[in-house]
Amino acid sequence: MKASQLLEYSEPIYVHPSTTIADVARLMLDMKADVVLVKSGSKVLGIVTEHDIVRALATGLSPESEVSRIMSTNLVVAKKDEPLTSVVNKMLESNIRHIPIVTDKGDIIGVLNIKDVVRAFAAFSAWP
Repeated sequence: MKASQLLEYSEPIYVHPSTTIADVARLMLDMKADVVLVKSGSKVLGIVTEHDIVRALATGLSPESEVSRIMSTNLVVAKKDEPLTSVVNKMLESNIRHIPIVTDKGDIIGVLNIKDVVRAFAAFSAWP
């Protein structure tokens, strides 16, 4: 199975680096998303997850702070035709639960999350 086969093919959600943490949290709630990508112009600068928001607020960062203060910038990505086992290994090695899936040109087509992976493995398992 390839990484792209698990994507739901909805467009990734992008925010500007100056967007507030509170606005990102509201957007994630409204969109039922657990991850957004941070983009300026055509360049993707980072990724923000629910976990990042919780950690920021728990450590006293203001909800009105810019999301650029909490985004992860060293993106680990997987190619769309990469085998799922390779993608899972990248996620485990990097201790991440979300991984952007990219085309051969490097364009992000979606973000795979650990729930997608678990669903795929469950679908291929023999349930009693």
